[in-house]
Amino acid sequence: MSNLADLGYFFDDQGVLRTKEDNEKFKFTTQEAYETLGEAVDEEVFNLLETRCGLERKVLKPAGIEGDDEDFSFYFASKNLKTAETMLILMHGSGVVRAGQWARRLIINENLECGTQIPYVERALKLGWAVVVMNTNANGTDQQEFKFSRTPEEHAEMVFKMCVGGAKLKSVYVVAHSRGGYDLSAAKYSSSEYEVHEYQAGRVTDLFAGTKIHEWSSHMAIDAVFKIFETELNESNFVETVNEAKYLVLHGKEKEEVESDEPSVKKMKQ
Repeated sequence: MSNLADLGYFFDDQGVLRTKEDNEKFKFTTQEAYETLGEAVDEEVFNLLETRCGLERKVLKPAGIEGDDEDFSFYFASKNLKTAETMLILMHGSGVVRAGQWARRLIINENLECGTQIPYVERALKLGWAVVVMNTNANGTDQQEFKFSRTPEEHAEMVFKMCVGGAKLKSVYVVAHSRGGYDLSAAKYSSSEYEVHEYQAGRVTDLFAGTKIHEWSSHMAIDAVFKIFETELNESNFVETVNEAKYLVLHGKEKEEVESDEPSVKKMKQ
């Protein structure tokens, strides 16, 4: 498999994909070339999860199961997985995206900031949380299916069992983009795992993500998401917290900007 350098590309200091030859942004030529570049981007994001974020690539192989690592899928987890009291789990949607990505198109045509899960990972780590990055679309090769990851739902269930089941955590938060929400709900929970908290009527709500463009939603909503996660929700502060989250999404935006087809890239808080 080719890497970015072999294909003549690199990510600059702003996370923008550029050509090594003339420092230009990506320009589409053929679908075959685009898919080859996409696979190289996958590997680059995996590398950044390890080198920039300090996560560990882990084989999705339950304890006591024999077999070569190549027969199993993988995911990423932070080194404080067994010691942190709070965990953030990130789940992408369907299609070609792999661990650490929200949208391949945004990574290639915009930058790493809006197209990857890295801002979520880094923000959670700064809070001292454990982080788990699922890889639900990695279900096999042309020759074989991966054991325990034959479907996105099976992958999600096994990651929960290996990372959450039996852990002494106080809170587990999940950001599930698009089909990731279905994968989360479809994963079966054993008696040793955390159960999805059942809110009373009025305690589940939809919030505007800050864009009407589906693939941008997780990037645009990050401030609101962490506002909710970092607040210990209860009956007395639920409405206020939700309203504050709405404010973070809409503050400073003109109506025309909110409805624009080209959302602006949010800067990660330092």
